[in-house]
Amino acid sequence: MALYSEKSNSKRLNRHSSHNDSYYEKLNLSFTPRDFIQAYNLMSSKNLFLKSMYELLRTIHLIAVSPCLIIGAYLIYFSSKGSGNHKNIGWAYMILMVFQAGISLFMEARVGPQFLNHFGWIHLLSILTIHTVPKSIYYLKKGDIKGHSRSMIILFWAGLIIAGGFTLVPGRYLYNVFFT
Repeated sequence: MALYSEKSNSKRLNRHSSHNDSYYEKLNLSFTPRDFIQAYNLMSSKNLFLKSMYELLRTIHLIAVSPCLIIGAYLIYFSSKGSGNHKNIGWAYMILMVFQAGISLFMEARVGPQFLNHFGWIHLLSILTIHTVPKSIYYLKKGDIKGHSRSMIILFWAGLIIAGGFTLVPGRYLYNVFFT
């Protein structure tokens, strides 16, 4: 929407003739409502890209976090601690948890207040997850099994159960999936 000279403006008016164009020509404006519509269409295509990017991130996040609910519950409540099976599944669980928490940081908060025009309160749980996983590995390397167990229980309940509960709040995607 550049400013047009009178000559190019009159050519444009002749090319896109309508009864309102002469009114804007009399006002000596170098743009018309049609220019605003074109600008809106350009912005809408950007918003469409951002919307589809958000939906892609949301899908990847849900695919990564869904098995974590089952795996985490199995590891904490049913597996024999210290076994090879527990260790192997535990590594897969930790990798999935860090991956899904990292993905969630790129997803804009759409419900509630935003910080820095992007992050919401639920992103604090992602930061907690990214902090807790290495801390839990540190506890294992140090031989502090109680600290490892405690951090994994906190990760499961805060990073999955509480965060999952927040996703069922009205206005969020999973609320619409399950309740509408």
